[in-house]
Amino acid sequence: MVIDDGVATHFESGDRSMVMATLGADGTPRASRAWGFKFEAGGERFRALVAADDAVAIANLRATGAVALTAASVPTLAALQLKGRVVSVEEADDADRARFARYKEMFFEAVHVTDATNDVDAIARMAPRDVVAVVATADSVFDQTPGPTAGSRLGAGDA
Repeated sequence: MVIDDGVATHFESGDRSMVMATLGADGTPRASRAWGFKFEAGGERFRALVAADDAVAIANLRATGAVALTAASVPTLAALQLKGRVVSVEEADDADRARFARYKEMFFEAVHVTDATNDVDAIARMAPRDVVAVVATADSVFDQTPGPTAGSRLGAGDA
């Protein structure tokens, strides 16, 4: 599946709360926070960052290859979900770490502004020390924005 520009813009924006769902070999689900996102290879693959010390999520990604990533706009709650198959789990490179730093800054600022919190340092404590890159194919996209269309599958150009 080739991802259109609207979906790409949604996922690559920094003011998104991102959750990566994985599935263990025994069928047990796991939800983990994702820390940055980028489409590559003409929109057919994506690269998402997850905490390097999340051994369960990483083991799940390697064992089953099933991955779903939901990105919700902090200020508007507009949300999309990608489902796909893992190609690889890799050490983060310099570009990943730069993306991680930018994402944290933009995400924490969006939470600060939206929630009117004064303690950005407290919010920032949720960030992992390091990340790994998950490279996966994008097989399907779903609207997850609260409302009557939540859960509906999007085709090319629907975002």
